[in-house]
Amino acid sequence: MNKTDKASISVRKILCICLILIFIMGIGVMATNTKLTNIKIILSNNYEMIVLTSKTKVADILEQNHITVLEDEVVTPDINSEVTANKTIKISKIDNQEQEIAQEEETITTQQILESYVSVVEKIVVEQIEIPFETITKEATGEGIKQNKVVQNGINGIKEITYKVRYQNDIEIEKTEISSKIIKEPVNKIVEVRTMQVTSRGTERVATTNPALTASTKLAKKVEGITPIVKNFNTSAYCSCAKCCRKN
Repeated sequence: MNKTDKASISVRKILCICLILIFIMGIGVMATNTKLTNIKIILSNNYEMIVLTSKTKVADILEQNHITVLEDEVVTPDINSEVTANKTIKISKIDNQEQEIAQEEETITTQQILESYVSVVEKIVVEQIEIPFETITKEATGEGIKQNKVVQNGINGIKEITYKVRYQNDIEIEKTEISSKIIKEPVNKIVEVRTMQVTSRGTERVATTNPALTASTKLAKKVEGITPIVKNFNTSAYCSCAKCCRKN
């Protein structure tokens, strides 16, 4: 081998080394400009894997890692959406996902019920109320002026009632009567309407004409506008003579 062939081989080696260095530098620049992210993928059989990718769309990441979604499987987040902030892609069976959603809804509902639950307290309450007495009127026979007379005074009775009362936040929300009994019977008031005999000793009438009008003019002026009442009386009198009073 002459000197010319040796020089040619050295130049080739130098060119190859330069190309390799340029290729490596290009890869480094591309890696620097491309943002790689660790994505966690959970398969339907609960197998977990972490992949390094520059993709952000769920479909592209699955395709890049040769993962196929079956008809009875669903992807969270949606296959056409971007990777969420937690950087997790979950593939699950449709039935399992519905069950998980139902469990989450049930948990939320139970929690809401517990937060809004207010204890209800039941108590047995005994109350006493008065039973009003009745007034009975009896009429006595006879004639004359009627008068009312209380023969028996009335007394209220007492009734005891037992209730079941429900309270919520110390407020009465329901009251149910359980039993009742009369402790004291009421006593009725009895009023007797009776008549009182009265002996009349005279009659009374209203004058149809004013007798004062027939009197003197002076008397008529005094009683003008006044209608007098004329009465008839049975009168008795005594004289002071010796015959009547046996006096001098």
